[in-house]
Amino acid sequence: MHLVLIRHGEQDYTFTEGRGFPGPARELAPLTERGVAQAEAVAKDPRLQGCQLIVSSPYTRALQTAAIISRRLDLPIEVAFDIHEWLIDTKYKNQRFPQSADVQQVIAYAEARNCQYAFLVFPLELESPFREELTNQTVEALAFPLDGDLDAAGERFLEQLLTRLEPEAAALEVGA
Repeated sequence: MHLVLIRHGEQDYTFTEGRGFPGPARELAPLTERGVAQAEAVAKDPRLQGCQLIVSSPYTRALQTAAIISRRLDLPIEVAFDIHEWLIDTKYKNQRFPQSADVQQVIAYAEARNCQYAFLVFPLELESPFREELTNQTVEALAFPLDGDLDAAGERFLEQLLTRLEPEAAALEVGA
């Protein structure tokens, strides 16, 4: 078997942000013109010759990329709902502190995946820090505010995350 991994083309978040789509609905963003061109260029890559199937995540950006490649190479697309970069909290809340049910849910997920760290990510700044160290997991709440500069918020979030997961490596990567 021959496996080829392709990342989706550039997405256009101005589409969903301009319509005020909150939380998970933001992920309905389509590709930009550049993203479409990127997918079309990848579809011409000779390494894709002989492929038999395209497996895509359910996100719009991935499906649109897959459709462009599928059209050029005449390949079927299978949607795999377990392919994702992160799990969307479908209860999207505007609260500023973790609720007990949310903490229990992320603990259960971390235990099922045998993860040492579990993070609750909030779309607003938190009222106060939340960190709970359990026997096998550490649960912490982090903020990724969606109401301002998303690039800056993403950089702050990534710095927080790296610092918690790999403190020595974070100093090198964030400062690089």
